[in-house]
Amino acid sequence: MYKVRLERKAQKKLSKIPEPYYSNIKTTILDLGNNPRPKGYKKIKR
Repeated sequence: MYKVRLERKAQKKLSKIPEPYYSNIKTTILDLGNNPRPKGYKKIKR
């Protein structure tokens, strides 16, 4: 299991998102702690 940490700036922006989108996004982000590479993910190139 991994820890998922969000910067304070990201938390503030997320809190401004209306429901039900906020709940869906929050759940998805927290699920990354259990499965950091979900099916269908794409690696981000830098």
